[in-house]
Parts: sequence; structure tokens; C-alpha cells
Amino acid sequence: MGDQMTDLDSAREWLRFSQMDLSSAEYLLSMRPCPAEIICYHCQQSAEKALKSILILNSIFPPKIHNLKELCNLCKSYSTSLEVIEEQCANLNKYSIRPRYPREIEITDTQLQEAITDVKMVFEYVKGLFPSDADHHHLI
Repeated sequence: MGDQMTDLDSAREWLRFSQMDLSSAEYLLSMRPCPAEIICYHCQQSAEKALKSILILNSIFPPKIHNLKELCNLCKSYSTSLEVIEEQCANLNKYSIRPRYPREIEITDTQLQEAITDVKMVFEYVKGLFPSDADHHHLI
């Protein structure tokens, strides 16, 4: 195979980056004071990369958009069951712009917890669309 990266390899890379954003968000939860805006931004980024990995998995180069609702709609062409995470994507959508100044957006504890719950659902769902690693070892 050489250096040729398959769509599956590339999609797995995007999913790995999605997981790093999710892990970063969870790690930052223990900080005091809690950086809610930064955490929610990482949640949105994780969902965005997860959705883009679905497109790559289907040989589609992801568009440079950050709107999770639009991305979710694009992905629905390839995975019809995606409405399961549509609501979560809509909820996370508002965090796509990272606030640059204090008090630009106010995030309650409830919203913060919801963002974490939502992104975990999105990530786990997308991860489940990938072929398992058992299927991956087809080198005989």
C-alpha cells in the first residue's frame, strides 16, 4: 500500500482528532475556575470533526463549514439514521465561534453538562459507523 492513505485511514485520523477535542473538554472540566466557553468550544469542535470523518469515510472531501446542522444534513445522505444525533448537533452549534472576550457568551452549568453529554453521544454514534478493528486486519 505504500504511503497511499485510504479514505478509511484518513477518516480514522479525523475521528482521532475529534476524540482529542472531547478528551480536552473533559480534562478542562476539573479546572477552577471552570473555563466553560473553552470547554463548549472543544465540544463543538469534536462534533464537527466527527461529522467530517463520516464524509471522508464516504470519499467526500469535507467542506470548510462549521455549521453542525449543515454538516449533519450532508452526512444524512450517507448515513440515514443520523437523525439520532441531529438534536445534539443543533445544541452544540452555538459554540462554533470561540469567544475572544470575557462575558461574550454566558454558559450555565446546565448548558456545560449538556454540551458534554451531547458531544459524547455524537462521538460514540459516529465511532459506531466505522468498521471495527477486527474487520480492519485484512492483510493476509
